[in-house]
Amino acid sequence: MKELMEAKNIPYSDVLFPLSMLGMLLASVAIVFNAMVILSALYLMIFMGVATFYFADFWNAEDKEKDQLLNQFTANLTIIGGLFLLIIHVGSQKI
Repeated sequence: MKELMEAKNIPYSDVLFPLSMLGMLLASVAIVFNAMVILSALYLMIFMGVATFYFADFWNAEDKEKDQLLNQFTANLTIIGGLFLLIIHVGSQKI
């Protein structure tokens, strides 16, 4: 993945890669253990949005690669939608 980040010309990929993996792990564990769910889901939504923009850029691809990236793009949007529903559900229970 780090090589893919470098191929996409993302600066500081040697630092951003481990930090992003750590952030995803901590946010996921927080959701599983019901701690700071809204903040964790919001972080994951933002992360997935940025990662989808950079790594599932089907608009820059051609033919078979375009189809694969479009599939990845729509799968990531589905995950973002699920996280959004989690935020709504947890937020509605706190009111």
